[in-house]
Amino acid sequence: MRYRGFTLIELLVVIAVIIILAAFLFPILATARERGRQVSCISNLRQLAYAWLAYADDHNGQLPPLILPGNSAVPWEGILRPYVRNCEVLSCPSGGFRAGEWIYDPVKNPHGYNTYGYNMNLFGYRPAFRVRCSDLDRPDSTVFMCDSDGMHYVGLPSWRYRPGLGRAFKWDWHPVFGDGSRPPGNKLYPARPSNRHVGMTNVAFCDGHAGSMGFRSLFETERNTEGRKVAYYSQRRRAVAWTKSRKALVFKYWQTAANLDHF
Repeated sequence: MRYRGFTLIELLVVIAVIIILAAFLFPILATARERGRQVSCISNLRQLAYAWLAYADDHNGQLPPLILPGNSAVPWEGILRPYVRNCEVLSCPSGGFRAGEWIYDPVKNPHGYNTYGYNMNLFGYRPAFRVRCSDLDRPDSTVFMCDSDGMHYVGLPSWRYRPGLGRAFKWDWHPVFGDGSRPPGNKLYPARPSNRHVGMTNVAFCDGHAGSMGFRSLFETERNTEGRKVAYYSQRRRAVAWTKSRKALVFKYWQTAANLDHF
């Protein structure tokens, strides 16, 4: 019995079908792979949240600042390092680099590169502004850490009035490094949260739980009608301070005043 081989046309048709199927499947597989990384990232943030709370428990409710005051200038990575199993939890699996022991060394990492960022408005770019657990009125919905675009802290957008548009977001953050260097990827705004997980941002909250939020949802605001104690930057004091002003517009997930100066 004689078998007939494939003709050139039949082979081209098969190749075309495979290419079409691959075009459909590759984005699905890429999304599935990113979903897996997203789950791993949430697990990392949850472990960091537990470490954060363990530190507070060991220090009578005193929450760790972004950087310890003094000559050592140990950042939050170094503060929490004794409370985590390894350095792998200190960086996002979808980020541009992996954390090693160097990441919490202020000499080896002087600019604070990382893929997780601390809520610097509440927990202090100014170490003198110390926050205790009792200062958090909504710990289950207040961010302490989230995905970052490249720095180990995250700031919040400013609100600016635009004719015809009213108040709107304006990101005016940029790295200010004396040596002119930039974070990995040469990010223009490295101090803002990142939505690298299929458009979502992973967040750890002050009560210890972690999850994903839409990027815009992170910056929802509300009027401070309850007189909450919220953080802002006092130009007069040249430091972060508290206000209970009921006129303040508040970033509801950050316990920070939106229409007052902030980082």
